[in-house]
Amino acid sequence: MNNLLELGYISGLFGVKGWVKIYSHTRPRIGISQYSQFYAKDSAADDSATNNSATDSGIDSGFDNDVGAGSAYQAITFTTIKTSGKNIIGHIAGVNSRESASAYVGKILLIKNSDLPKLENEYYWHELIGLQVINQQGQALGKIVEMMETGANDVMVINSDNGEEILIPYSLSHFVRCVDIKKGIMQVDWELDDNEL
Repeated sequence: MNNLLELGYISGLFGVKGWVKIYSHTRPRIGISQYSQFYAKDSAADDSATNNSATDSGIDSGFDNDVGAGSAYQAITFTTIKTSGKNIIGHIAGVNSRESASAYVGKILLIKNSDLPKLENEYYWHELIGLQVINQQGQALGKIVEMMETGANDVMVINSDNGEEILIPYSLSHFVRCVDIKKGIMQVDWELDDNEL
């Protein structure tokens, strides 16, 4: 069983020599070019087993899935991924015509989690989603359900036990005190307002 993470998808064709346009979830968008080996699946395939996607340390939310005999995944290799104007384009090994490339349009591009660069004192978004969040007073705030990019700071979206949504800036230097991925817990410096209790 291999864990896979969605990095983007093939959004269209580019030229007549088998190049494709790629929509990238990575931050920066061209970050997808550091990979060449992908697993592709149809966008219409059953997504019920998927739960994550990528943003930079920054991979934007990805999928955990199985790859093996009888799976819906196809291994593909890009010989080149680069920018062309505002587009990110790629050339798939062995695909040399527009007609051949058209079979890949709409395919979701995934990589193995193990292919991600190891981070020191940083975390990928897909690692944070699902963590239980507690504050320094020991109060359970809820579970991280989403990460949002806002420009100044990334923001954690936390669903509390009473159904309320709590937004906390994701700042390792200000609000986040401790992250324990193995235990599934994050401690934050965040006091609850009376209406959040």
